[in-house]
Amino acid sequence: MLNSLVQTARGVARAEFLCANRGRARVILAVAAVAISAILSGCATAPLSNQPASLLRDELFVDSKQTIDVGAVFRMNDAMRNYLDGDVAQEMRKKGAVQGLYDALYSKHELKLDYDAAETRTASEAFDARSGNCLSLVIMTAAIAKALELNVYFQSVAVDENWLRKDDLYFYSGHVNVTIGRKRPTVRFGYESGHLLTIDFTPLSSDGDLKVRPITEATVLAMYMNNRAAEMLAVGKTRQAYWWVREAILQDAAFLPSYNTLAIVYRRSGYAMHAEAPLRHVLERDSANVPALSNTVLVLRDLGKHSESETASANLKRIVPFEPYHFFRQAQLAMKEKNFRTARDLFAREVNRQPFNHEFHFALAMAHFALGETEKAIRHLSIAGETSVTRQQQGIYAAKLERLRTASRTQ
Repeated sequence: MLNSLVQTARGVARAEFLCANRGRARVILAVAAVAISAILSGCATAPLSNQPASLLRDELFVDSKQTIDVGAVFRMNDAMRNYLDGDVAQEMRKKGAVQGLYDALYSKHELKLDYDAAETRTASEAFDARSGNCLSLVIMTAAIAKALELNVYFQSVAVDENWLRKDDLYFYSGHVNVTIGRKRPTVRFGYESGHLLTIDFTPLSSDGDLKVRPITEATVLAMYMNNRAAEMLAVGKTRQAYWWVREAILQDAAFLPSYNTLAIVYRRSGYAMHAEAPLRHVLERDSANVPALSNTVLVLRDLGKHSESETASANLKRIVPFEPYHFFRQAQLAMKEKNFRTARDLFAREVNRQPFNHEFHFALAMAHFALGETEKAIRHLSIAGETSVTRQQQGIYAAKLERLRTASRTQ
């Protein structure tokens, strides 16, 4: 669930984006916190070192200046407070604070929250919409848990590489989850033991091992701001995106994806001369950062530094021999030439690389259909619907699947 933009050697921007994989809520019950308890933090702005501050160019974006309401991210609205005093209170009295909160939020017969990655929402927006991506749902859960005086711990989760695209923007998706727990008595709802409950939206199986890294609330805020910046870029609001990514850096200067996004904003706004420094900032701290390397290749080329661009491209090639969507693009050409077997095999390679990318499953389904392999086409079209990240996409795939099934029955 992180946001960082990148551009491939083909001139396509890439971004890291938090939570683009669709999944259902899963819980992990754990005994009292170990080292995780040390990461609890407030919303204070992380101090900027001189170097990150020097990378910002407010004077270039004065015409699009936006005031970002950081407090709105976790702010509760009246509807949330009413739900807290009603349904949540009832569940907590029956099952205890932690399990009661989970059941009230994520049980299908209660609030009926669903996954939707259309945009990154604040706590109240996710509650009102009854949906959100993993970051939005983590923020909403944390806001309610904190209102109940539960302990809240945020974690970044290592997931398989997953790229999505929107026009000429490629998004590299990351993932976060939240752990809640109580370790002290409360007059209002009785006493809860030291157990913790991790709430996670992920397509992993219930027995899959999660590799997690504790993160602070400041980092979660930076992730939110960076996601919003990437979403602005995706709809062409490049100058407005600057103020969101600026706020991400102000919240957590150590969150590297924000600098990659900042470089994209500069480049797309016609300030390539300012885009190189944020990328250098990332690569000095993570020399194998694929989004930063990819964008560096393009920025150096823009600046006429062709030798340096070629060196960066060679470094990128050593880390990632085949760029995202490499086989997909080859397969599309094969489809145009009606070489459906070649297309099928190439689409299958992309599915193997990124099994949760709905676009790849849909393309593979179309190749199977062209070859008369209807059952396989139905299977991959079903998976495309299951792995799609917005309700709109799910509806489109559901309609296509119904038409395909109807056609197969009449054959």
